[in-house]
Amino acid sequence: MLTISARFPRFLATAVLLCWHVVATPAPAFATAQCDAGGTRELALEHSGPYLVAVGVIPPKPVRGDMRMVVRVCDTATREAIPNAEVFLLPTSPTGARGAPVPVLSKFRGPEEYSVELKVKSSGRWNYLVQVTGPQGAAALEVTLDVGEPTARGGNASLAVFALICLGLGGGSAYLYLSSKRALRERQRSGSNPRL
Repeated sequence: MLTISARFPRFLATAVLLCWHVVATPAPAFATAQCDAGGTRELALEHSGPYLVAVGVIPPKPVRGDMRMVVRVCDTATREAIPNAEVFLLPTSPTGARGAPVPVLSKFRGPEEYSVELKVKSSGRWNYLVQVTGPQGAAALEVTLDVGEPTARGGNASLAVFALICLGLGGGSAYLYLSSKRALRERQRSGSNPRL
């Protein structure tokens, strides 16, 4: 049988992993039955050619550096998702320089959701021409995205919350462990049965 002292490290490790899972797991980006930009900040939801195209961005307030553009393509008439479309982004920087076409090949949450990780090197107003080619034809729409400067805080707020939660769980666990050890010693000194 395991003693309390042998179980405590496992309990603490489990509490820390549970805490990390709650803080670090992102929410789903899309509901599966909708043709919108669900859990992302929606930049556009427009009819273009034979398609209804939704474009979103993660994080909701992008800053210079990494971000994710998510595109969902649906049939205009049926609102059914189109799983085998080809999607490209053509960026235009705040200075007006056109970038090379960026293929959006990876599937994000399902076969009908397309996303791409982008590294934005300058802040300001970016324009993206979203080009879609699928079984019903081609479509294009332009979206505008304001990219800010990173702040000094960055992601430190969520890290601080994570640390406080883990410290609280760890402190509570340590208190329970020490209290149970003290009670066990007292019972052993008094001669009573510690297993009751």
